[in-house]
Amino acid sequence: MRQPLFLFSLFFVFATQAAENPNVLFLFADDLCYETIRAFGHTDIDTPNLDKLVARGTTFTHAYNMGSWSGAVCVASRTMLNTGRTVWRAGEIYEGKNTDIEREAGRLWSQRMSRAGYETFFTGKWHVKTDATKCFDHASNIRGGMPKDTPEGYNRPLAGKPDPWSPSDPKFGGFWQGGKHWSEVVGDDTVG
Repeated sequence: MRQPLFLFSLFFVFATQAAENPNVLFLFADDLCYETIRAFGHTDIDTPNLDKLVARGTTFTHAYNMGSWSGAVCVASRTMLNTGRTVWRAGEIYEGKNTDIEREAGRLWSQRMSRAGYETFFTGKWHVKTDATKCFDHASNIRGGMPKDTPEGYNRPLAGKPDPWSPSDPKFGGFWQGGKHWSEVVGDDTVG
């Protein structure tokens, strides 16, 4: 029986169709250092679900971002991950708009997982110059990059002035765009 492969901005989940293939969970989070997970010794933040995953599987603590050709490191990270290329080769592919060529040649990692017998699914932040719906067996709730910003969130707080902005206030959009927090949207997609 096939189980879906879930891949989203903070979590990439791989599931297997055959008993001999292991289930694989790949977590991908922007701006998260492994040392911020309690299971790795950080005691200021509770991360019970990540701690359970660490206890039950293989973890990588020495995987480093090679940097970026632009200020958006997430673009470089995702392009390197999807193409298997180093930062400068991935940059050439991204800037040259050749990610579609890589996809058409079947060289993206989601396509390689499909050929290995996994069913692939994507939800979340994509930020790669090719259509995610053409890279995965299934895809939904795809965002190109960061959520919408509002002027109330810029250059704040200002000394002596009230600060009306709150990251948890749905009226400012952002991660609440669409009326439901983005973490709930991708979480529901993952278990749904």
